Amino acid sequence: MRRWAGQIAGLAAAVAPCWIAAILVALAAAPLGADTVTLSNGNSVEGLVVEETATLVIVETAGGRMSLPRSRVASITRGVPWDFHFQRAEMLTQQGNWHGALACYETALQMMDESAESVDEAVRTRVIQNIEDCQAQLQTQSEEVFQTALSQVDLLEESHRYGEALDLLQATIEDAAEGLPTEVLRLRMARVHLAQASHLEDMRDTAHAIVELQAAVELDPELAEAHERLGRYLADRNPSNPQAIASLRRAIELFPADHDPDRVIATHYALAECLEEVGQNLEASDIFAYVHREAGSQYTRALRRAVDNRLRWAERLREAQADSDDLLRVLTEAHQLDPRRIEPLNLLGDLHRERGETDQAITSYQRSLEIEHAQPLTHLKMGQIFFHLGGAAHVVAERYLHFAIANDPTLHSAHCYLAEISLARGEFAEAIDRVNVAIGLNDRLARGYTIRGRVYRIRADDEENRALARADFARALERIGDQIGPRLELGIICMEEQEFNTARNYFQEVLTLLDEGNVPEDIDVNQVRAQCHVGLGRIFLRRNLSNQALDQFRQARDYDPTYAEVFAAMGEAYEGLGQYGQAEEAYLRAIELDPDEPNHHFRLGLLYHNRLSDPDRAIQHYRLYVEHNGTDLQTIQQLLEELGATL
Repeated sequence: MRRWAGQIAGLAAAVAPCWIAAILVALAAAPLGADTVTLSNGNSVEGLVVEETATLVIVETAGGRMSLPRSRVASITRGVPWDFHFQRAEMLTQQGNWHGALACYETALQMMDESAESVDEAVRTRVIQNIEDCQAQLQTQSEEVFQTALSQVDLLEESHRYGEALDLLQATIEDAAEGLPTEVLRLRMARVHLAQASHLEDMRDTAHAIVELQAAVELDPELAEAHERLGRYLADRNPSNPQAIASLRRAIELFPADHDPDRVIATHYALAECLEEVGQNLEASDIFAYVHREAGSQYTRALRRAVDNRLRWAERLREAQADSDDLLRVLTEAHQLDPRRIEPLNLLGDLHRERGETDQAITSYQRSLEIEHAQPLTHLKMGQIFFHLGGAAHVVAERYLHFAIANDPTLHSAHCYLAEISLARGEFAEAIDRVNVAIGLNDRLARGYTIRGRVYRIRADDEENRALARADFARALERIGDQIGPRLELGIICMEEQEFNTARNYFQEVLTLLDEGNVPEDIDVNQVRAQCHVGLGRIFLRRNLSNQALDQFRQARDYDPTYAEVFAAMGEAYEGLGQYGQAEEAYLRAIELDPDEPNHHFRLGLLYHNRLSDPDRAIQHYRLYVEHNGTDLQTIQQLLEELGATL
């Protein structure tokens, strides 16, 4: 059949018009199962009709595409579309055109799958097998072509002729037939760029090395070593460079499990340094901690930097006034990273104090002092805590404050606290000496003058001490620091000196400062509010306005129900209203809260003596006044004589 068709084609070429000759050639090469176009002269063309117009019929034949005049076409008989591509693929296979054959086989298989007619499964299996054979042939062909190029590239690279190696690879890629797996060549180009970067690094030309590495990762985004070196070079120039961080991250992601551990650790460390630079402290801390766990002996500063970055993050949380639980968590993590570091413990102590968690604060400070005893500020903070606990805790406070001064004699705050302890014990001379030392160390702070003024006020048995007290409180107001304490004290003095309007102004100024939040750390807000309301109430008492006074005292009680002076003042108000039973209860409550205050016993003794007609109890409390160091012994003797008793 083929030989006969060839003879016809040869004859037609000599005598027939050109288009007839083309038809006969197509007929000779026509595959089985294709469309059949019958011409008006009785001849036919077999192929695939790909387009029909009013004037043309276009047929894809094994020999190429033909355009037939519509006037010459008698009829078109449709065949099986996939068979045309199958037959063409068979022909191309015989010619060794594996790429063309593969495309035709794949098209035939697609048409088989899309065909509404059933397809012989054996034929379909054959097509699939032929596709695999074509792919294998292409792979073999590409390996042969590419292997030759790669061998030459190896030689060029060994001679450091990187430019020529890259040119050869690029030319091979451009010359490769369509569909060949040229990706291996691109990956090899990435390796050449990496090698050239290493060569440039040896020549200390990191600027051009960076360019080569960028080209390498563009060609092979999975090349871990290129990412690692690029990240390191960029980080050396600018640790905050986002591309440096991204490259180091990518390198870590791509490192295989068996990669050089030293390079892995070094890359982690470089990434942590970059993250530290851009303020990503938590992640930097985690990576430094990892480096310490994996290679602490090689990176001696890794643990310290892990803790430092946690502490920096804690500082940022504090500046942002973040939730204290978040701050507590970060500081706890810092402590857990290195239990021997004192900074996290001290900051934990500070936070616990702010949260009112006294026991936890003491525990944190104590652990810190066990690690390093010579910490004057930590001793001072412990002294402050125990000072505010009051009573017997003052002995412990005193010990810590002396430790603080022993390590740092210039700590004026420690001298002030010791002065207040001496004042609470009635050791006035010692208190004055301590305050004078504090003022000598720093005369710009209000606190020292406030404490010394309190000493003078308590000793105000003459005009001179009262004048000294007022002068010190006035000096305190001119200094920085506590502006509440001096005003409160001046209010008390002015009230005692019956300067009621001035006293009221001071008390109200204090309440305004409290409302505005201008409160020093050592001030108990509720206690100060209670003192102000007691002062305002006493002003009402002096003006015989007992009901208004009682309203103020009740507010004071609500703020501080443990403040004995509140109940003593309430007792006086109830007396003014003639409610003697309630006055008695108030005085007894004051004595219960502060049994060592002699004036409570004195007021209650007068109530029993003058209002409740209970001389025995009056005598009892007059004597308790004396036992608790009351100073007006002459008045007590006169009152006892009225009741027929003696001291």
